[in-house]
Amino acid sequence: IDDSPIPPEPTTKIDMSLNLDARLDVFQEGDPPIAIPFDAANPGKTSQFQSSVTVYDKQGISHDVDVYWSKTNDNEWSYNVMVGDAGDTQPVTSGTVSFGADGKLLSPPLTDVAFTPTGGETQTIKLDITGTTQFGERSSLVGLDQDGSQAGTFQNVNIDTDGKVVGTFSNGEEKLLGQIAVARFKSNDGLRSVGGGMFAGSMDSGSVIIGAANTAGRGQIVAGALEQSTVDIATEFTNMIVAQRGYQANSRTISTADQIMQEAVNLKR
Repeated sequence: IDDSPIPPEPTTKIDMSLNLDARLDVFQEGDPPIAIPFDAANPGKTSQFQSSVTVYDKQGISHDVDVYWSKTNDNEWSYNVMVGDAGDTQPVTSGTVSFGADGKLLSPPLTDVAFTPTGGETQTIKLDITGTTQFGERSSLVGLDQDGSQAGTFQNVNIDTDGKVVGTFSNGEEKLLGQIAVARFKSNDGLRSVGGGMFAGSMDSGSVIIGAANTAGRGQIVAGALEQSTVDIATEFTNMIVAQRGYQANSRTISTADQIMQEAVNLKR
């Protein structure tokens, strides 16, 4: 089994869907009212809603992408995207989206988020907000997904009913490592016993036909199980008798030691 670490996958796309509260007023203040401009130094107080996601660069280093939303007009919202880590965030892009009278997104559902990690190359990520709505409910993040991942080390292996050997890694990713083949014969009764629960092909059984489990009449794989038909009963009985005799010998040793101690106590008396 190849248990080597898997390399990181840089994030290339973010799928984000949310609902922006249609009941909110346009984000403005003063008399006459003036729109409140977004301030990258104080984003939380100069926006009405924040949605966040963690992305990964080409070295598998994580970065936070924060999208700040503000209502700028009826059925219209502005967004400002910032990328970075705590205390080191930088604005990277901004724009507006509009909604129809039914609260469904009109445009645009896709934008580019480009940032340059420290010591790395500029990375462009597609931010897709298809499915975003403007309904009369509290602003909330509805769906979120991104296609990047950190580097991962091998954790364990699982085998499914098709014989696929799947490795699980520390970053939550799974990798197909191989597949167990299953052999079948035209006549199982014609197989020749070679001892130890093993059988070999013969003229009566026909040639071996190898393929994947659950195909062409082959059975499925049952992981972690011992098939009773391949157990050598004589060997198992012998092992059981040996274990039983060993237990009896050990128990007699304990009894002998107990008798010696008892005799020593009696001598003192």
